[in-house]
Amino acid sequence: MRFRAALLAGFVVSAATTSALAAGFTDASDPVQVSTDAFADLSYPKAEHQAEPHVALDPTDPRHLLAVAQEGRFFDGGARGIGAYVSSDGGRTWEGTLMPDLTVATGGEWERATDPVAGFGPDGTAYVNSFAFNTERDDATAVLLHRSTDGGRTWEGPFLVDRSDTFRQSYDKNWMTIDLGAGSPREGRIYVAWTNFLSGQSGSYSGSPLLIAHSDDGGETWSEPVRAARTRWAQGAIPLVAPDGTLHVVYLELFKGLLRIVRSTDGGATFRKARIVTDIVLSALPGLRTGEDLPAATIDPVTGMLHVVWQDGRYDAGDVLAVRSLDGRTWSAPIIVNDDEEGGVQFTPAVTAVGGQVHVVWYDSRESLDLPDLWTVRYATSGNGGRTFGTNLNLTPTPFDMDVAAATDRGQFLGDYIGIVATGGRANPVWVDTRFPSSHTAALGQNDVVTVAIR
Repeated sequence: MRFRAALLAGFVVSAATTSALAAGFTDASDPVQVSTDAFADLSYPKAEHQAEPHVALDPTDPRHLLAVAQEGRFFDGGARGIGAYVSSDGGRTWEGTLMPDLTVATGGEWERATDPVAGFGPDGTAYVNSFAFNTERDDATAVLLHRSTDGGRTWEGPFLVDRSDTFRQSYDKNWMTIDLGAGSPREGRIYVAWTNFLSGQSGSYSGSPLLIAHSDDGGETWSEPVRAARTRWAQGAIPLVAPDGTLHVVYLELFKGLLRIVRSTDGGATFRKARIVTDIVLSALPGLRTGEDLPAATIDPVTGMLHVVWQDGRYDAGDVLAVRSLDGRTWSAPIIVNDDEEGGVQFTPAVTAVGGQVHVVWYDSRESLDLPDLWTVRYATSGNGGRTFGTNLNLTPTPFDMDVAAATDRGQFLGDYIGIVATGGRANPVWVDTRFPSSHTAALGQNDVVTVAIR
């Protein structure tokens, strides 16, 4: 076992302590297929590929989950539609639908859609934020929102957050959060952040500032976008709302290898000067497209503790590292979450926290050291607010074959991110793997959204 995580934290954790930290979250159900291969009219396997899953937990009903993903992934980016999948039994069974009136394939105007993010308002209203774009007709891009008042079974929208009709400003990598704080003066406000990629007249990259907007009427109308950070070189914004309504935005500052955070106390109208969260070492993996330049972050709704995790290459090809902060100003030193020997590869983590219990999930290669292209998904939990993590739990006792995952020009692709939610007694991650057969043929070998229940 690797002890670097404990050493970085300044002490060694005993075996007894490690077991205690993981108590209560040591058993996982068998993997369950979440996605439904909604596009039956496309030739195999394009119709079968899902990617970039995310999941949200209804604050009014802990058994009610909403997951989202790309449906019908294209080789060169985006998807034919966005799928939404609902569970009312804690993740054991799921029903799926497509976001209506979004892409041409679902009755909308856009050629492609991507980057879906799920969320719930404090009253149980469900939301899906996504990004849409064209590749043939014009250079338009847009940040959009759908809304459901029946738990995710039917949807209204899309409502327009913001739009660009020129290649000089191309929107990308949106993320959403909703203010659930009963003590917040802006309870129910929806925030969406995204990157505005700027190009010169020749089309060359000239910057990527972060924009953020908010809605107080369930997504129907939106504020004018504002710059969330002073830097011109950013990507991967993750907005988070503290229990008192303070808004934080975590992002990567490009070319400097720094994760930063900005803070707003007036509902996203203005932001304080950015602070450094940590330095990172990017770790692109040969043959794979991963989310190496995108952090994952969460805020504990009980303790207010901020947690950030990311894929890092400082020790080997890839580890999952984590930091924490109570106020967003000062941050702990990074610790390693994965417990394998050096040489294994971990990538694209997700994190959530509630009541001081922190949950992290990621893709893991430790089986593929001996069995090429076979991968697993690992999980770790911390019972002390993220200071240390327990023994990793394998959520996929049967590894899946990465070689048949969706193809891109950068390698096989499962998505730039995954998701996880948790209550005090259950965690539900979502990821993409290739273990299930086609919904329309008997063929194996395509991306599906998968989950387990961990207790």
